[in-house]
Amino acid sequence: LLLSLMEACAWVECYLPDQHCFYRAKLLDVENGMCRVRFETLVPHDGGLDESVWVRWENIRDVPPPPPPQFVPQEGEMIEVRVQAQTDEPYSWWEARTMQQVRGEFVQVRYEGWEKSRDEFVELESARPAYGLPLRQPGGKTPLKQEFALTEKLHKWLLSSEGGGQIVQNIVHRAALFSARLEPSRAAIVLLGFEQPLRKAVLMLQVHTKHQGELALLHAERETLLLQRERVQAKNELIQAGARVMFEVSSDLMGLVIGKAGKNVQHVKAVTGVYSIETPNRDCDRPMMMIVIVGPSTETVTKAREMLDYSEEEVDIPPAAASSLLANGGAGLTSLEERAGVARALLSSNKKKLKLVGTRMALEQARLLVELELQYLVTYAEESFEVHQLALQARALGISTTPALAALAAGSGFGSYTPAGHGGGSVVCSFRRG
Repeated sequence: LLLSLMEACAWVECYLPDQHCFYRAKLLDVENGMCRVRFETLVPHDGGLDESVWVRWENIRDVPPPPPPQFVPQEGEMIEVRVQAQTDEPYSWWEARTMQQVRGEFVQVRYEGWEKSRDEFVELESARPAYGLPLRQPGGKTPLKQEFALTEKLHKWLLSSEGGGQIVQNIVHRAALFSARLEPSRAAIVLLGFEQPLRKAVLMLQVHTKHQGELALLHAERETLLLQRERVQAKNELIQAGARVMFEVSSDLMGLVIGKAGKNVQHVKAVTGVYSIETPNRDCDRPMMMIVIVGPSTETVTKAREMLDYSEEEVDIPPAAASSLLANGGAGLTSLEERAGVARALLSSNKKKLKLVGTRMALEQARLLVELELQYLVTYAEESFEVHQLALQARALGISTTPALAALAAGSGFGSYTPAGHGGGSVVCSFRRG
């Protein structure tokens, strides 16, 4: 990632048709099928002179995966060769065709579109398969641009703190965006990515906005730690024909998949445009049911699966979180269902586990929400316990405390939580929308 206080971007590769090569670049903006990119340089960009250029979206691809171990191309095979064209330029990947091998360590290549006089021998470790265009998410659509409004207080803090840059970088990394740009003159952040990553980014920004203020510095430290975690593995694999997908759902959840009188299946078909959604007879005595979706493209069947792939899981929660979720007639559970899009959010009989039922995408969003809320719960607990102890010491010394400190030290509201190993002090945390 390219990180500055105002902007964070992920790497892509840009194809130069006249030279038949790919250079690494940052995707900064999209407009009418064109993309504004900034090419990689040996000297870091200082934010001064704008060195970006506009290129066609068709010439942009994701950075390819590493080549397979001991890659050995066949004679006449199209490959890509890592070359530094000029000493003041970074390395790039040039299309070439193999001519012959020498002792298994070198290969003779002829660069695509160049004269025979440019033929040369290159080391095999500098070669990789030719991935071509496009190499990106299914569907081939250009990324979307979305603006998220910030509070003036949060915007000011993001601009003035190093933690602000870390939050912007973390959103790009965890949500798999192309870029996120913090506007310097107005309280907004501009996001660039596909539909699902944008939803994740907005969800994260909503949580950040809710917990702004005094906990901003603690929040930045936590986000830095979260950044070090591995990105969530891709859930869906491309199917062979690109127009058919098969997956299993628990028989207990088939009612959610089908809907009353088949309304949910019909809704998914109408929204995605798939040809058919085959579901087994609900009278079948099997724990898992196979669902088959057939549609005109990989994009349509993938979208339909996202809307039908229901699952359930349980999350361990502390007593304070259970109290918060059950407060006000279960408003926290209802809010969690609405914000994450899960079908059901229920507490176990012993109130130690949160059971979530929904599509896998909704469950992922619910886990993210619960994870962030619980981390704030612990932070509040630690701060409250310390204030509680200081208040007791002040009282013993005859020092009066303000009503706000006394209330925070005592802990009141939707639920309370005591830090492990301590006997006093409690904290409030609400799962309701802030």
